[in-house]
Amino acid sequence: MIFKNKKASFTLVELIVVVAIIGLLAGIAVAAFNNARVKARDVRRIADISQITKALELSFSFNDSYPNSLGTVCLSVCMDVSPPSWCSTLLTQMSNIPNDPLPTQQCYLYNSDGTNFRIATTLESSSNQALAQNDGGNYAQYFESSSSPGLISLSRNKYASAVGGNWSSDDGAWVTESGGSTITTHPVQGDTAILDVNSGNITVDTASVTTDIDATGYTHTLALDAGLTVYGNLKFVAGMTFTPNTQTVTFAATTTGKTITTGGKTFSSVTWNGNGGEWTLQDHFLQNRVIAFTSGTLIFNGKSYINGSYGNPITLGSGFTLNVGAGRFICANAASLTVPTGATITISTGMIDIINLTVSGTGTFTATNTANIILWGNLDITSSNFDAGLSTIYQKYSTTTRSLSSTQSLYNYTVGTGSGSDYNISIVLQSNLTILNDFAIQYVAGKIRSFDAGSYTINIGGNFTNDDTFTAGTSTVNFNDATKISTIGDTSNTTFNNLTSTTPDKTIKFKAESTTTVTSLSLTGSSGHLITMDTDTGASTFNLSDSAGTNTLYYTSITRSAAAGGATWNALISDGNANGGSNSGWNF
Repeated sequence: MIFKNKKASFTLVELIVVVAIIGLLAGIAVAAFNNARVKARDVRRIADISQITKALELSFSFNDSYPNSLGTVCLSVCMDVSPPSWCSTLLTQMSNIPNDPLPTQQCYLYNSDGTNFRIATTLESSSNQALAQNDGGNYAQYFESSSSPGLISLSRNKYASAVGGNWSSDDGAWVTESGGSTITTHPVQGDTAILDVNSGNITVDTASVTTDIDATGYTHTLALDAGLTVYGNLKFVAGMTFTPNTQTVTFAATTTGKTITTGGKTFSSVTWNGNGGEWTLQDHFLQNRVIAFTSGTLIFNGKSYINGSYGNPITLGSGFTLNVGAGRFICANAASLTVPTGATITISTGMIDIINLTVSGTGTFTATNTANIILWGNLDITSSNFDAGLSTIYQKYSTTTRSLSSTQSLYNYTVGTGSGSDYNISIVLQSNLTILNDFAIQYVAGKIRSFDAGSYTINIGGNFTNDDTFTAGTSTVNFNDATKISTIGDTSNTTFNNLTSTTPDKTIKFKAESTTTVTSLSLTGSSGHLITMDTDTGASTFNLSDSAGTNTLYYTSITRSAAAGGATWNALISDGNANGGSNSGWNF
């Protein structure tokens, strides 16, 4: 028998499988090798920081101070051909100062004022992040070493490069100096992001943070594809383009003295959230979506804050202070503004324009001067910490009936905002009401301006002007401030239910030739301190009308009054009253 030898061979499928396995093993090996290299670089960084710290402490022991860098620098500057003079004492202790293993991408950060120092590095391996977070330093993103108590910050300027790119990029979007080529890492908390005349377009591609943003001289585009948190100051300029899309900018300062300059740019959603933070507007602030005032203090500084969002309620967080001052807070499309317990609004001569205003719990609302509060909806005040100052509250518009309820005194109250306004207004009172100065219902031809007093008592210190419709119901209107002359300026010849005053020395004047109709008129002054009734001009007469019953006055001086309508009008001299003359219909 004859045998033939055959050589064994791989099939194509077997070869593909073998190649795939080899590739997989190679990939694992490369990944493991790269991971080992990353960890090795981190080990070196930690050792370098320790070595430099020891040299700094030696320098202090010989010189009674640390090398004063005059700000945050890359420590590698001390190895330049002509290093700064402050490097000399450190170079005495450490002739070769190490740099980061990736010197084209990052460096060892150093800052000292001579008394304290801080030095830091960025660790690459994710497994080492706990070391950075638990090193006792101020920055979770850095591995740090510092003097005790370590008061020095690592604030650092990072410039958007000429080519620009993504905010999170560490591969050329950011450089160490304006127009420079030395690449640095992207801005983080503690840094100042600088976009200037030498900077290209920057896109916030992932949720990012920085301490300050300075766009002085910037002429390109900052676009938000993700949220941006600013812990310090913001300065935009008119010549730049800002594209917020629908992203949120969060202002998160925790210290006072921060400034916000928008350069006329419009934001989308904005959150003010900084415990202990304080921001001062340097120009008008514009936004068009959701606004959240969570914690901190916003000072308008005479500027306007204009929110164009529609239907989004605004609630001040507990501990937030909105200092409108002489500025303007215009949110006419927002559903409501609520000031709850712990929150504060202060305003002097400025303006608030909102749909509904609610001051609840122990929320604080303080108007220190002649502010204007314009409401397109309801007013609900239950907090005892409401102070109207000399302000005027306007309720100006309703497609449906709006309500007014306040346990606290208002100063001026007006239905409408003056001639030229073309809105129908229908207000229904929901509680007793005290107006320290003037009450007014304004008139516009072809429109309805009405106020329904229901069964409540309205105390008025100053004038009552009804130029459209006052529905008295079973209410009482009481004039109660002797320091003010109250004029009932009725072009609509108002009908009151109960018209009263029990305030000695009070003067009430009626529009000459007008007719005021009452269900009951009750005035009671005191001996030597009469209530006075007369016309507003001191001439002609004013008409009083009551269809039934008896109206009896005490300690009241009546001049130029024509009383009629079928009721009995008693102002007996024996009850302390005085006939000032030119009266008719009265029993003296």
